[in-house]
Amino acid sequence: MIAFLQGTVEALFPNTCFLNVHGVGYRLTITETLAAQLTLGQNVTIYTYLDVREDALVLYGFANSDENDLFCQLLTVNGIGPKAALKLLSHLQYEPLIQAIQSQNIKILSSVPGIGKKIAQRIALELKDKLPDIICPSPDKPVQPITNNLNDAKEALLFYGYSQNEIQATLAKITDTSDTAQIIKTALKMLSPL
Repeated sequence: MIAFLQGTVEALFPNTCFLNVHGVGYRLTITETLAAQLTLGQNVTIYTYLDVREDALVLYGFANSDENDLFCQLLTVNGIGPKAALKLLSHLQYEPLIQAIQSQNIKILSSVPGIGKKIAQRIALELKDKLPDIICPSPDKPVQPITNNLNDAKEALLFYGYSQNEIQATLAKITDTSDTAQIIKTALKMLSPL
């Protein structure tokens, strides 16, 4: 199985990118969120899932291993295939999707095109206790998609060696998310108080 690919973005479309890995071009089906983050000529690492069918091999790509893991968890739900799982990640993104599942928010889950109420209920029921802990908002505070600044800060904090749970709990407390560098500084102060 191909865990990830490192290469240069050669072509980019709303849900697809061509990645040049040492002269070999890989066609990756990706989330709309990842497509918006990529630029032509950019050197990137994309985490992958290979879907093997009778008539095709389809390689799905994700910004990080967390998204890839969540995609794989979604595939364990009866009635959810790769296309539906990708739509869920594209429309809700990583943290808001987990929050919606953990809080059993069927309305949010079924707002994704192609995801009906019954499938949304099944996702919430089957995955509620299988996903990483993310601080869920109170019922009167709606789930908001995470910003790219928070994603960038999260990657930086992972690089510094902090755990997913530490990072999620800390980032949930930060209200000003307009500047990535400031988010990282604030998070580091909270994670390493003197």
